[in-house]
This record gives sequence, structure tokens and C-alpha cells, in this order.
Amino acid sequence: MHDVLEGHGEHGGYGAGPDMMPATITLSILAVLVAITTLMGHRASKEELLLQNQESDQWNYYQAKNQRMMARRIGADTVGGNRSVR
Repeated sequence: MHDVLEGHGEHGGYGAGPDMMPATITLSILAVLVAITTLMGHRASKEELLLQNQESDQWNYYQAKNQRMMARRIGADTVGGNRSVR
């Protein structure tokens, strides 16, 4: 069993020599880039949801305002005795 573990160094990693340094650095840089991209995507998604919510609120405000106006017209027509069909 001692023969199997020989040559792996103190850290126990496979191929942890200087030949692996460029690959290690490249993978580290890629991991950071993926993390940044994920965060930016989350931020963009969140901003898009907020914009959609604001637009929905504006549309709902318009609809409520229109419904109140129509209710007032119907009430005024009813009270005023105007029975015209529209």
C-alpha cells in the first residue's frame, strides 16, 4: 500500500506539479468569469421583473381610472333620467 501512495507528494494531489499550473490558473479564471456572468444575469433578470411590475401597475391604474369614469357616467345617466342606449 505504501508503494501506491509514493510519488503523490505531501498534498496527495495527482499531477500537482508545475505542468498543471497553467491549467489550474485557467480553470480559476473561468470559474470567476462564470460567477460574474451568473451574478450579472441575476441582476438583469431582477431589473426586468421590476420593470414589468411597474408597467403592470400603470396599466392597472389606467383600467381602474377608466372603470370609475364609466361608473360615474352610468350613475349620471341613471340619475339624470337619460335612458339612451349606447
